[in-house]
Amino acid sequence: MKRNITHVTRDRYLTPEEAATYRKVREQIEAEKPEINARIRAKIEGLTKLSAHERLAMQSPQSPLTWAIPNWHSDFGNVGAEVDHLRSLALALPAVLPGVVLTLKIEEPGLMYLRVEQNGLIAAEVYSNSERANSVEREFALFFWPESERSEEVYADTVEMALRSFVTRR
Repeated sequence: MKRNITHVTRDRYLTPEEAATYRKVREQIEAEKPEINARIRAKIEGLTKLSAHERLAMQSPQSPLTWAIPNWHSDFGNVGAEVDHLRSLALALPAVLPGVVLTLKIEEPGLMYLRVEQNGLIAAEVYSNSERANSVEREFALFFWPESERSEEVYADTVEMALRSFVTRR
């Protein structure tokens, strides 16, 4: 919504009636501010908040084929492409890492990653990055052993490159 701000210079003082009108409008605006701000906050929260069902579904290990796409605001980019990108790696990983546990984790709206656990330890966290919010081209950001002093950060353009990174760090 475009707003036009007009600066008005008068060559006279306001009359008492005009001043009363302006004062009344200012008071009305001040009285309505809390309600307006509350509506704005509720709208923003509604656009970014996950339902309890979405959060529960995304926090437990399950087949990548059943991952639901969060209903996030478009400011968070192409969420469907991000889920599909992580899903493509999650479907391929068990072939090179038998017994791996894969979980799509959502810490907050806009922050999603694939947690890779092996032998009860977090082996990696994988993020799907895009240079531009709506770009189709994505890359994997792999953080191996994120909770240890030997953590390592690797980037891969394809599923095959990401799998090679896992195999060489076994």
